[in-house]
Amino acid sequence: MKFFCDVISKEILPQVRAGIARTMFFKYRWDQERIANILGITQAAVSQYIKYKRVEKNINVEQLCDFIVSHGSAQKEVYTMIWKLCVDIAKEHGVFIP
Repeated sequence: MKFFCDVISKEILPQVRAGIARTMFFKYRWDQERIANILGITQAAVSQYIKYKRVEKNINVEQLCDFIVSHGSAQKEVYTMIWKLCVDIAKEHGVFIP
C-alpha cells in the first residue's frame, strides 16, 4: 500500500509544481527566479519543469495549475491551493489519506 505522503511527494507534487511553473512562465511571462522563489525550489528545477525533463505533461494538472496561479499570488495561498489539489488527486486515485 502506498501512503498519502509518499504518493504526494514522489508523484503528485512534482506534477503540480511543474504545471504551476509552466503556467507562470508561459502564460504570465514570469522569470524563472521569481517562480523558484514562490515555489520554494531552485531556478534549475524550474528550467527542467518548463522543458518537461522531470515530469510528463498532464492536461488536467495544467488546467488546475492555471487556476491556482490566476487566483493566488501570495506564497501561502499558493501552498494552500497546492495542498488541496494534491488531496483531490490522491482521492481520485484511491490513495489512503490519514
